[in-house]
Amino acid sequence: MQGPSNWLSNATRYRGWTAFSLGPVLRLVAGNLAVQLSPALNLSRYQGTWLYTAYWSCGIRSMLYEHIGNNMLIGVAVPLEFAWRDGGMSAVIGIGAEVRFDF
Repeated sequence: MQGPSNWLSNATRYRGWTAFSLGPVLRLVAGNLAVQLSPALNLSRYQGTWLYTAYWSCGIRSMLYEHIGNNMLIGVAVPLEFAWRDGGMSAVIGIGAEVRFDF
């Protein structure tokens, strides 16, 4: 794909966008497992256009981590976001890893 908006080979239209989210974050921790819940109001703009949208979303992020040594932590995360836009609801899932040093 080239550019922020392009036709795909299956004749659908791809739109890239940037977004800003504003909302609280609730984090629950039990041992080495943490769950983060973050409802948000999102303001987005399709790249290369003057089209702006606003929509609600709710993110859920599950994290499993382990302390290594005194100041180091490694972990894996599975973020899941549900977004309610004008055309319906969508869900996006991912996977992440982190290495953190605490001083």
